[in-house]
Formats: sequence, C-alpha cells, structure tokens
Amino acid sequence: MVLKNPLKTILLVDAGITGVNALAYLLIPKFLEKYLGYPSEIQLSAGLFLLIFTILVLIVAQRTPISRTWVKEIIIVNTLWVVASIIALFSGVLDATMTGGVWVVLQAAVVAGFAGLQSWWLRQS
Repeated sequence: MVLKNPLKTILLVDAGITGVNALAYLLIPKFLEKYLGYPSEIQLSAGLFLLIFTILVLIVAQRTPISRTWVKEIIIVNTLWVVASIIALFSGVLDATMTGGVWVVLQAAVVAGFAGLQSWWLRQS
C-alpha cells in the first residue's frame, strides 16, 4: 500500500505533478506562452524532458525494493531543475511575464520540496 511507504508516496506525487506539467507544456504551449511569456519551443523541450522524467520516477516508485541509487539520481535531477529554473529566470533567458516568473519560482519551490522529502525519507529507510 502506498501510505505504508512514504518514499513511494512522495515519488508518485512527484511523478503526478511533473506529468501534469509535462502534458500542459506539450499540449497547450501557445496558450501558456501568452500568460507565462516564455516561447512555446522552451515549453515543448521542457515538456518532453518532464515526460521522460515522469516515466522514470514512476518506474522507480513501482520497484520493490525502491532503488536507493535511482532515488539519489531523482534527487539530483530535481535539484538541478530548481537551480536551472532560477538561473533561467533571473538571467532573462525565459523572458517571463510576472505570472511566468511567479510560476517558475513556485514550481522550483515545489520541486525543491520533493527533493528534500525524497532525501529525508531515503535516509530514514
């Protein structure tokens, strides 16, 4: 059961939220471009990456036992995503609107939270 394994739960929630973002970036990039400010090409690239990452996280979460090595890799990717997002935003690469800037910061905060929780539960298991 998912609730008996907090690390699995966190991985599944990470995959769920990441998957929703991936689909949004892949399916409605032109719509989002109006609100976020960054080009649909960036969203499509990010969406493809996030879709692949979602699949990887789902596979890792379904393994018994969950691979500590793969969880560490997921934590690293999540951390790099946070750093890259903030750098892209504040360097002007994204050319984000105010809404887009807030979105990047909030998304980075959520991903940092996942990385922190995954790291903490990995140490507990």
